[in-house]
Amino acid sequence: MESHSWSRSWAETRGSADSWGQADSRNENYGQSHAEGDSVGQSIGRSGAQVFSGGMSTGLVPGVSLNRSWQLEDDVAERLTEVLRQVQGVVNMAAQEGGFMTDARLFTASNSGALAAEALVPQAFHGPNVPTPVLTVRPGNPGEEALLRQYAFAFLPCDLPNPNDLLHNRLGERFTTLFAAKHLAAYTSPAFFPEGTTVTAMPPIPKGMGFYPSLPGDVILGHQFSPETADLTTAPVRLDESRLMHTMFAGDTGFGKSVAAIRWAYETTLRWHLRTVVLDFGAGWRQLLNSPGLEGHVDILQLWPNAARPLRWNPLQIGRNIDPETQWRAFADIFGSVAKLGVKRQKQELLEALRKVYVRAGVLVDDPDVRSDLQWGRVQPDESILIGEPVGKAISDLLPNQRQQLAVFRSSRVGLADLSKEVASKLSAVPARDTMLSGVLEGIIFRLNPLVQGAAAAQFAAGPGTLAIEDLGKPWGVAIVEGGMFLDDFGKAFLLGWIGWHLYTDMVARRVHEVKTGEPLLQIFFEEANKIFTKDSGGGGEDDSGGVSASQRFSDMFRDARKYLARLHIITQAPHLIPDDIVSSCINLMIGFLKNPKDKDLALSGLARSEKGFHDEPWRRFLSDLPIGMVIGRLPYTTSRELQRPFLFRPLMVNVPEPTDEEIVKKLGKIVA
Repeated sequence: MESHSWSRSWAETRGSADSWGQADSRNENYGQSHAEGDSVGQSIGRSGAQVFSGGMSTGLVPGVSLNRSWQLEDDVAERLTEVLRQVQGVVNMAAQEGGFMTDARLFTASNSGALAAEALVPQAFHGPNVPTPVLTVRPGNPGEEALLRQYAFAFLPCDLPNPNDLLHNRLGERFTTLFAAKHLAAYTSPAFFPEGTTVTAMPPIPKGMGFYPSLPGDVILGHQFSPETADLTTAPVRLDESRLMHTMFAGDTGFGKSVAAIRWAYETTLRWHLRTVVLDFGAGWRQLLNSPGLEGHVDILQLWPNAARPLRWNPLQIGRNIDPETQWRAFADIFGSVAKLGVKRQKQELLEALRKVYVRAGVLVDDPDVRSDLQWGRVQPDESILIGEPVGKAISDLLPNQRQQLAVFRSSRVGLADLSKEVASKLSAVPARDTMLSGVLEGIIFRLNPLVQGAAAAQFAAGPGTLAIEDLGKPWGVAIVEGGMFLDDFGKAFLLGWIGWHLYTDMVARRVHEVKTGEPLLQIFFEEANKIFTKDSGGGGEDDSGGVSASQRFSDMFRDARKYLARLHIITQAPHLIPDDIVSSCINLMIGFLKNPKDKDLALSGLARSEKGFHDEPWRRFLSDLPIGMVIGRLPYTTSRELQRPFLFRPLMVNVPEPTDEEIVKKLGKIVA
């Protein structure tokens, strides 16, 4: 054992003493010693001290410290605590918001199906607010599976206790789980689901969608969706006759707009015995021939040559109640606009050529050139019996209705072929250097050719056996004019638009002249209306030819039709291509899936939502999220503001088979053009 120590101290002592004494002594010692040895020792020392000191000291002392520590943790207990804390959170949430003791059972037909279910079910729902992901538990004890099936078929919870439950079955039995409302909603109506690494969100139905469980009316168009849960309900969409106004059915192809329109036509015609005319660009309405309740009140006519029931019609024949000069000018306006003839020259040349045809046949009975004509200015022998007046009587002395009869009879002898020949005759007389006029006339002939050549020449020719177009749908029922696939788009667009003008103008004429017929209201459906009603390139109503554009004529129809007992409905995939006045006149709306921004603007405006800005942006997105068979409807023609809100519904299909041409002929008979 070796030790060393160093010490240093300072001390200062002062003192004084006075003493005296005396001593005498003497001592002497002598000695010598030597020792060797080994020693081992252990000492434990304890010391304690308490020092009280006062003063001030300063100093700098460097130091280095190294240490290591260990701590033990029970991970299972901690995880169990976390789970129980989350269970406690669910219980608290259920206590505050309400909760459900839920049995979720999945039955499979095979063991492989059960294995697949065990792998898929845990993916159904999990998250930070769920104590554990969904786990599948197979019934293990004998008889449990049969017992579970019995409870499931009766929609009853199974009360089998779980002996291993840490909470002693206070929060549910063996096959029962406590769910808060939002957790249970994930099973009954999931708002989103994970797909790979992304999250696909299902946007909710926009706020402001209406729901009307008791709409007035005896016409049923479909059933409403709940605006809260998007579930299809049994609440019907009903239409009252007082709310039957012009309607726009808009949506992309295949999303249900025509289904809604067909149901509308079927129900209104059947319940109210209306006179319904369908101008179908294709051939999608013929199923109404087999619809129950309309037996004997459905007619089908077809525009294409060699059809089973071709429409035998002379487009130049004057309507029974339409003024000849009105029809003369309207033909040039509508044909010219649909054919996209030049306004400055082509429409004017067409108008003049048709006038010559009509004057030459004595059709314009109020025209001075006709009244002064030696032949047509007087009643002819074949006309005397028709009007009950003697031969040779001046037509200026006839009554207005007699002159109208003459105009109709005389116009039955002239047709589109005569018009084409008149234009061709003028073209042949044009000097070779006048290339501009030649081009104008050639353009007119080119547009007339599809209707005056081939089989169409006989179908739309003058002569006996033609149909008076104003008789379509009488006395009540559905008359369908099919455009089909075998006539060019221009021919179909012109003929269907011209038929619509005839029907409407005939109603106007009879109302103006107070012709009391007792006929029901007329409604016309224009399928693919954007191909019939085209916007003017210039946007004006008048043109340089002195006429009125087709857009303006059709717009006037829609604005004024209500007071003439006519209702006009358009069916379109592209509302923005239709003149604005026509769209704005359609009070009722049936809107399906739309993706074009311009179409969405028109739809939102009609639904009383802002088409600009961010306020109603969810509505804009919702128009492109509508699935097949889901339609937004609005019937605002009412005195009650509560009934003006849009609603979501599924149109009812007229679920009958579509007849073939052979079946159509068998039921309606064949027509030979």
